[in-house]
Amino acid sequence: MFYQRSFIGYSLAINGSYLVFLVISMVSASKKNRVHHWQESGFFAKPGVLPKVSIIAPGYNEETTIVQSVQSLLNLEYPDFEVIVVNDGSKDRTLGVLQQEFDLEPRDDRSSQGSIPILTAPIMGVYKSRVSKDLTVVDKVNGGKADSLNAGILQAQGDYVVCIDSDSLLEPKSLLHLMRSTLDTDEITLAIGGNIVPVNGCLVSKGSIREIHPPRNPLALIQTMEYLRAFIIGRMGWAGINGLLIISGAFGAFQRQAVLEIGGYLTGSGPRHLDTVGEDMEIVVRLRKHLYSKGIKHRVQYVHTANCWTEVPEHLPSLLIQRDRWNRGLMEVLMIHKDMLLRRPQGVPGLISLPYFFIFELLGPFLETGGYLAAFLAVLLGIANLPTLALLFAVSVGLGTFISMMSLLVADKNVLYFRGRDFRRVLGASIIENFGYRQLFGMHRVWSFIRYIFKEQGWKQPPRKGFQSQTDGPGETTPHED
Repeated sequence: MFYQRSFIGYSLAINGSYLVFLVISMVSASKKNRVHHWQESGFFAKPGVLPKVSIIAPGYNEETTIVQSVQSLLNLEYPDFEVIVVNDGSKDRTLGVLQQEFDLEPRDDRSSQGSIPILTAPIMGVYKSRVSKDLTVVDKVNGGKADSLNAGILQAQGDYVVCIDSDSLLEPKSLLHLMRSTLDTDEITLAIGGNIVPVNGCLVSKGSIREIHPPRNPLALIQTMEYLRAFIIGRMGWAGINGLLIISGAFGAFQRQAVLEIGGYLTGSGPRHLDTVGEDMEIVVRLRKHLYSKGIKHRVQYVHTANCWTEVPEHLPSLLIQRDRWNRGLMEVLMIHKDMLLRRPQGVPGLISLPYFFIFELLGPFLETGGYLAAFLAVLLGIANLPTLALLFAVSVGLGTFISMMSLLVADKNVLYFRGRDFRRVLGASIIENFGYRQLFGMHRVWSFIRYIFKEQGWKQPPRKGFQSQTDGPGETTPHED
């Protein structure tokens, strides 16, 4: 009874917070839609209106998809940007394919340094394209994703660096939508996150989305619902109270000078000799801590109309690998920055965001799993209290399903446009995920945290088929090596 009642209280608290974030998200989306509706789109295409941007795309063994990925980046609708591809010691023909397609020529290393040196694995060469003046390729010894991003940041000349995955696909106006949010506030825009959407099931051709459909694979379909809820409610809600701490590594922009000042992403070879698989969250927390220590007001924003499409795992073992990495990254970030907890000078992140993550993301899965196990044992032993079980079901499953359905409606109105059968399939996923899927991954989070405490895990990335598989047949990509 103790576990069941505790779980009911926990479910009420976390779902109550989701409801609050849902309201904030609906208000924020409506406000931004009105503002952007009245803004003349041609105004943003004028030079000097928006900041110059350096897009950094690290890649390892990407020879089958790298050309289409780079071409899609070069075709983005933005007035002033450059693309920096970092070849992270690929063992295949990634560099050779780039040289052949974009006619690369060697050029001098233009690395810049901030107040704290950024150390990276050795740079083998820096190349400029004769075909496109906006393309730079950095060839380096393998050092992992964070190390590759640091190498790209050192080469960047933009006011903001946009860090993406090389196998992610941006819509033509995504960068424009992302960066025009810098004009929405008088405070410094420290970082901006875009919307991450599963590409599984969509029709992709020559680096562009031709048709939008939800995944046919049941596991990927449920993840689509997860992503919509996490970004539309979670990210937009936290951004609405200026408490956002996570920007997806697949698509996020950071003020370059601030990133240089803190020494870039954490790596084992850096000054702090720390490495984390949760580099996307860690750098946001460290950037915010840095600016708060200097007394500088700032915002971390989320743009719900800046879509980035990425492939999600379609097989359970691959999905478990991905979530294990996410859970470990969360643990590492919370431990590294626990000194921010409940400190008023650290603003909303210290007073609200980090305590929330400690209670609901770190400790919550243990309580949730205990509640389900207690309910199961009570039924098994014949001592179940039916009113308590009914309340537990209504709060944990019923309210969770309602929130998922509402997030889908908000997303369908503001981000994606699923119609007819497609909409009904995603709506069905918002119900089905509450019966087995969420419980399984709640228990897996507990197991991940236990493994983190007792055993170090390496950086793992689930295998991907690549965008071409959506229309042109399978293409294999290989994860970065540590």
